[in-house]
Amino acid sequence: MFFWVFMIYLVLLILINGKMKYYWFFFYFFMLLFMFMKNIFMTSEGAYSNHYGIYFFDALSVWLIILTFWVILLSMFSMMEMNNLNNSLLFLHFMMMFLLFFFFSIFNMFFFFILFEASLLPIFMIVIFFGVYKQRIFSMYYFVFFTILTTIPLFLITGILINEGVINYYFYILTTSGMFFSNSFILYFSLILGFLSKLPVYGLHMWLPKAHVDAPVGGSMILAGVLLKLGGYGVIRMFCLLDYSILSFFFYFLMALGVFGFFYAAMVCVRILDMKVIIAFSSVSHMSFAFVGCLLGVYISLKGSYLMFLGHGIVSPIMFYIVNLLNKSYGTRLMLGMKGKSLLYSFFLFFSLIFFLFNLGFPPFINFFAEIFVMFGIVFYYKYLLFVVFLGFFFNGIFLFNMLGIFSQSKYIHSKTLSFVSMDYFIFFLSFIIVMLMTIFLDNFF
Repeated sequence: MFFWVFMIYLVLLILINGKMKYYWFFFYFFMLLFMFMKNIFMTSEGAYSNHYGIYFFDALSVWLIILTFWVILLSMFSMMEMNNLNNSLLFLHFMMMFLLFFFFSIFNMFFFFILFEASLLPIFMIVIFFGVYKQRIFSMYYFVFFTILTTIPLFLITGILINEGVINYYFYILTTSGMFFSNSFILYFSLILGFLSKLPVYGLHMWLPKAHVDAPVGGSMILAGVLLKLGGYGVIRMFCLLDYSILSFFFYFLMALGVFGFFYAAMVCVRILDMKVIIAFSSVSHMSFAFVGCLLGVYISLKGSYLMFLGHGIVSPIMFYIVNLLNKSYGTRLMLGMKGKSLLYSFFLFFSLIFFLFNLGFPPFINFFAEIFVMFGIVFYYKYLLFVVFLGFFFNGIFLFNMLGIFSQSKYIHSKTLSFVSMDYFIFFLSFIIVMLMTIFLDNFF
């Protein structure tokens, strides 16, 4: 591992000019933190597990903590490059980092709920105070509305469970015996509703495109890379509490919601022109498919969902960074205004192609294995869903290659040019290395 860190360090010293070498300090700090957490939390059997009071670290939480540090680090880099990283924004980034660290490492039901809600505050403030469009207030109305609407049932059920003695979510399977619920649907739906709106599944997603459009580039990177993983992590943890034998109708309702959301969100991407909105709906599509893997409840599909969370958490922020780079240079996010913009920039075209293929699930990268693992679960249990799932993959491929084709084909010569700085090379190259390492060491996850 030290060899890889040293090699990356040498390459980055070549890419980064003298004025920007202090950025390397942050990256090197991240790598040291990564190795420290890996050595601390890995047991002799190769699994990640440690228990400190109300804190519990396992494979599910450790990699999401590392992902959190990485995405927030990239967000800070992107805001530094735009000269927007003042003390207030830096404080909000570190505040979010600490809140998410404790959220992913705690298994007390009460603090789990409190930290879930508290971690939404920094991103709310980033969009409100550092967004660039006047509509950001309206976007945050949607954000707050869906948060309150879905959190109240979760808060009530959490209080009831604590009163019933269910303190630590990791060690209990819930049934309706001994509780006052006459219908388990109320219990289960209330437990995961708050997390479904942050995942988000289709129907509870309306706040996400609006928030992405009005957020600064760093805010969009955090929204896509970390905030959506709050919902995914909460769904997986809450499913540890559920007794699958009595889910019945509720299970089929959620399965239909996830599969339909995967297909329909991908289909919506084909007809939208705003690239930020396209990537936001692409996130809805991928997270809905990951939710289907969580619902199946078998190890192979759960692993696929978790790998999809990690892969999406790396790739999606970079896609937002690409869109911001184009918007900054050409003053538009509309695809029709981007025709042929990358013809003269082989560097930009190469990395755009690479990250679009990452997002599509092109073999042999991590998202490909994630989708295959979830597909295994669907094939074994619900073969009749395969047609809709394949349609979802089809539309995902159409809109991604449509974007790439518009970037790289045009009859006209453009007078404006893309303004690349060393930080762009830094972010693209490091993200590429991270995805490749995640693919190589796939067995270390979950």
